[in-house]
Amino acid sequence: MTELVFPLYNVHMPEAEYTNDQYEIRIELLEGAEEFENQRRENGSEYAHGYWHTANAYIDQPIEEAKNIIDVLSQILSFALNRDVRFNGYYEGDDPDAPFLTMSICKFDIDNTNLKLIHGVPGGQSNPGVRIGPFLDTALDTVLSANEGAKKQKMRTISQFLEATAVNFASTKFIILWMALESSANQNYTEYREAMGDLFTDDEIEWVIGTVLRSLESGLSDKQLDVLEYRFNKRYLYEHSAAVKIKIYLEYLDIGFDMDEIEEIIQHSREIRNVVVHESDGSPIIDNTERLVELRKIVIFVILRKLGIGKEFQERLITPQIMGPDIS
Repeated sequence: MTELVFPLYNVHMPEAEYTNDQYEIRIELLEGAEEFENQRRENGSEYAHGYWHTANAYIDQPIEEAKNIIDVLSQILSFALNRDVRFNGYYEGDDPDAPFLTMSICKFDIDNTNLKLIHGVPGGQSNPGVRIGPFLDTALDTVLSANEGAKKQKMRTISQFLEATAVNFASTKFIILWMALESSANQNYTEYREAMGDLFTDDEIEWVIGTVLRSLESGLSDKQLDVLEYRFNKRYLYEHSAAVKIKIYLEYLDIGFDMDEIEEIIQHSREIRNVVVHESDGSPIIDNTERLVELRKIVIFVILRKLGIGKEFQERLITPQIMGPDIS
């Protein structure tokens, strides 16, 4: 099997080389990587924007599997480095003159000046320094070993976070982050309901529908009653609210948030979401920018859980100070 080489753009790691034997991946930084990292946040730096070839990824897998791996890897790195890490194709073998096969890749318009979200984890006495390798190992295995549906859900949340990072309007950022959180909570609620049972039994739902229809039948036509019956049979009407589903989900993730504070944040954020979506009015988020900051932090830690980073590993990660609700 021929090793495939994927040029990577905007990558920097604490270590010069990352190797994952399980999935036969190797990332090597190129000569210009350190200059890119050292200058990307300087005023007027050319590295602040655009795409810079700073590394190569080598994957010794069949072509389709290698494409799947590099797509997952680039999105995990984009999240960790808080900028758009991308590839645009590959060539076979270690010959740079080999034909380059281009690929159409999603692009997030994020500049390169952001602080990294994940610096890495500290090494031990035998291997001092900071390495991002342990984080990548855990994240890659969590995603790549998941079934196709679960993998798509994990990657969708990262893509939503990157999309929110790329857009300029606060109200749009807020809605995308809310979508990422609510959809994740909805996915979890399915498992929660299977374990805990439905909020209402089928008999209770049937009783509610029948009682309502009987109370209205004298004043409505048969067609109107049919429409009401159809609407009252929607299952989501008999589930917890979106805000409660999110609270259930965050309690399950055990990130370390104060849940009373989280409840206040989510309830207010839901009110803001309703105004932004239903009235096309972005002023509530302009007047309450702290809610955007808090929502961003919550989604960051939701993604960490989706990447297999449990509480113990979370405490080992070296990250910048992320503004938002406190974590104990």
